[in-house]
Amino acid sequence: MTAPILIMGMHRSGTSMMARLLEQMGVFMGRDKSANHEARFFHHINEWLLTQSGGSWDYPEPFLLLAAEAPVRRLAVKYIDHLLKTPYAIRYLGLSRYLRWRTPTKLPFAWGWKDPRLTYTLPVWLDLFPDLRLIYVVRHGVDVANSLVVRQQAMLRDAEKAMEERPYRHALSWPRMKRGGQFTNSLRCGVRDGAFSLWEAYMQEGRRQIALLGKQAMTVRYEEFVTDPLPHLQKIGRFCQLPAAEADITRMAQAINANRAYAYRSDPQLQQWSASLADRLAVWGYQE
Repeated sequence: MTAPILIMGMHRSGTSMMARLLEQMGVFMGRDKSANHEARFFHHINEWLLTQSGGSWDYPEPFLLLAAEAPVRRLAVKYIDHLLKTPYAIRYLGLSRYLRWRTPTKLPFAWGWKDPRLTYTLPVWLDLFPDLRLIYVVRHGVDVANSLVVRQQAMLRDAEKAMEERPYRHALSWPRMKRGGQFTNSLRCGVRDGAFSLWEAYMQEGRRQIALLGKQAMTVRYEEFVTDPLPHLQKIGRFCQLPAAEADITRMAQAINANRAYAYRSDPQLQQWSASLADRLAVWGYQE
């Protein structure tokens, strides 16, 4: 059985960048992926895991109860192990790979996936893959929180526009109520304080998981990575035991935009907000 390489972290663009870079370095990250470069097969399993505890990506804390409940956790692990061996895995492997290997665990090359939810669901995946390797991407909390708020506000504007421009859809919607998440997929992240508190929760759990994994985990600070990517990419290649050529790694490093670090500093309001959070940011090694 080959163990996967996983990418977790709160900021989607940072982990998406890392997933794309790993793919260029030879890691298979899935056939069917979202715009955020998340393999939908594993994304849906992680969503399912969170809902089993009454949690969600923006309210993940209840999953800690499931992880601590051994009988339920064993059943969840058994169910996922079954899914990995069924035709449902075609969504990750693609048809040709499924017909050849039948399950991701038999792939003869490096494979993995990325998902922020891994910060909480990781214990279950460790039960399945005790030898997995993990890359943990962290980013300044103000940039992460602001990104989440901007996304939720955009969703709300789109929902309001749809209500105004296509009222007939809503007039005909009474036979079946709307599904959750059609107006916004996170009330917690509708405001900055809520989004920042979620970043803190993920950082706390992420730190705990990294401490338990020891040498199986590698932490990448986004700001340091984009500012000086070459040594970080070289270290990642060694950590993941990837055969990427030095010339390819250099080319990848040259394409990374260093200006993406500390984006909040270009906005006076965000700078002021960051200053008000100085003590809370310092806990995670970030200055205002």
